[in-house]
Amino acid sequence: MVAQTMTVVLDRETVIDRLSDRVIQASVECEEITITRDSIDNRLIEWTCTSHPAESGRLALIAAPGNRGTELHVAMHGEKYSVKDIVRRMKMLLEAGETATGVRQ
Repeated sequence: MVAQTMTVVLDRETVIDRLSDRVIQASVECEEITITRDSIDNRLIEWTCTSHPAESGRLALIAAPGNRGTELHVAMHGEKYSVKDIVRRMKMLLEAGETATGVRQ
């Protein structure tokens, strides 16, 4: 299992509101995905890529120290995805609503 943590500059309630299934699916780049959310307060989210069941992961949302946002704690199985890239995409989608491509127009 590989783990990565990154902080977003949004409070946990805002992250929970913006963290739709579409954002998770776009972050892990899997077309068919099964998502399970903690029924109590949505602090723990687990997913499995249906086409590659070994590529599963877990996301925990923890308040950052000093009231500085929310920490995204991601732990994953699977060889295909780089956990760091997934967390970066998730951060971009949550904070900006899109991912940077590096392409200028």
